[in-house]
Amino acid sequence: MANRDDALAQNARAEELAAKGLVSTVDLETTRTHVKVAEAAYQSAVETVHSLKASLQDRRAGYELAQKKLNDASIKAPVSGSVSERLVQPGEFIREDTPVITLVEMNPLKLITAAQERYAGAIHPGMPVQFTVESFPGETFHGQIVSISPVVDQRTRTFPIEAELPNPDYRLKPGFFAKGVVLTHLDNNVLAVPASAISTLAGLSTAYVIDHGTIRPQTVTLGVRQGDLVEIVDGLHGDERLATTNLNQLAAGVAVVTPGGRQ
Repeated sequence: MANRDDALAQNARAEELAAKGLVSTVDLETTRTHVKVAEAAYQSAVETVHSLKASLQDRRAGYELAQKKLNDASIKAPVSGSVSERLVQPGEFIREDTPVITLVEMNPLKLITAAQERYAGAIHPGMPVQFTVESFPGETFHGQIVSISPVVDQRTRTFPIEAELPNPDYRLKPGFFAKGVVLTHLDNNVLAVPASAISTLAGLSTAYVIDHGTIRPQTVTLGVRQGDLVEIVDGLHGDERLATTNLNQLAAGVAVVTPGGRQ
């Protein structure tokens, strides 16, 4: 830049002196040549700067790409959960988009079931559900319906429903089989007895009625279970006295003593 400015200044002075006849034509052409050389050097320097800037941008883009690949090499789960299956081993070379783990979300869980088509008008999102699992006998879990399929399965005449279940302590495991009910309405004056008063064997439920100091087995039909109570749909009138302990030792005609010493 300094050489170019100096050459331009010398040429300007030579042009003024030449106009007055004080500088020879050879000296004037020499200053003009110096200007052309300086201009060419300047343009070359500008092009070099542009080239270096382009090279710097390419190197920066390459660095950013390398940094992205390095970041992509660290596996981060999109949601919180637990690893149920690891599909690759440490040190193994894998391609992009290769599954590496199976991740399950433990809380909340989703209960997937189906309801008969006759209940299509009675079931809607937000309804409570309650269910049991074999791993925790006698314990009832609760959830809420979050999704209902608009389509009825033509083969089973049922429609899928999904419920969301809180599972803060991770006691329930994904894949459990559950048995439960959807609470569509609340019945008044329902006959219910403690679950401990019912013995179920081979699908047959029996209550043991204390009749004048002796046992009379009575087959009953069960309905909805809520907490420690179970609904009696048929078999009892509601004024019976039932045994609630040692049911496996009871049979027809067995004498029993109730609290207070009465038979």
